[in-house]
Amino acid sequence: MTPSVTPPVAPLSPSPIATPAPVPRPERVAVPRPPATARFPQESLRESPAPAPVPAPSPQPTPAPTASPAAPAASPEPTAALTPAPSPTPLPTPSPEVLSQVQEPPSPVPYANFPHPAGASNNCNGFLSCWRLSDVDGRPVQAIARDLQATLQEQGYQTQRLEPADDTGSSLYRVTPPDGPPYYVNVISTFNQGTVYLLTDEPMTAAEIADVREGRAPTPESPDAPLPPSN
Repeated sequence: MTPSVTPPVAPLSPSPIATPAPVPRPERVAVPRPPATARFPQESLRESPAPAPVPAPSPQPTPAPTASPAAPAASPEPTAALTPAPSPTPLPTPSPEVLSQVQEPPSPVPYANFPHPAGASNNCNGFLSCWRLSDVDGRPVQAIARDLQATLQEQGYQTQRLEPADDTGSSLYRVTPPDGPPYYVNVISTFNQGTVYLLTDEPMTAAEIADVREGRAPTPESPDAPLPPSN
């Protein structure tokens, strides 16, 4: 039997060893020494007694200030008294009644422009707006009324014949002047004054016609009553 031959083993080279990095040495820092503490004897370290309290000074009374006498006020110089100017006397304010009397024109006389026939007189037993025809005695009242109507139409009046409240011896006309409101003409035959005519705002009643016919004075309530005497 042949013996095994072991091949020669190459020697192992040593592996390089890592060199450690140099460690820096810490620098020496100079540590300051504490200051030297003075040593005091044991007796000096004992607490010293507290000082006695000093009493606070009592406040001294302050004397009240003496008031100095006030200087005498200077007397005002005399000034001359001013004479007040006289105030103007206000004019009296007229009352509304006076203003109305001054500003408003006087009211026209009723039927002032009526064309009365010749010979007519304003005298009818105290009746206002009543005229008596003395020169036509004996003529029928209708004839006198027609003549009066013709005269009014000639003057521009509009006339309208109406039925009176009492047609016994009387006639009634509604007349309108050219420049005024209408009114009424009452023609009446009387017992003792002949024929008369009255101008009224409204037609006369039968009682008023009877008073005129018989010559009786009108009642105070009548619009044709006479005016009261002035004082």
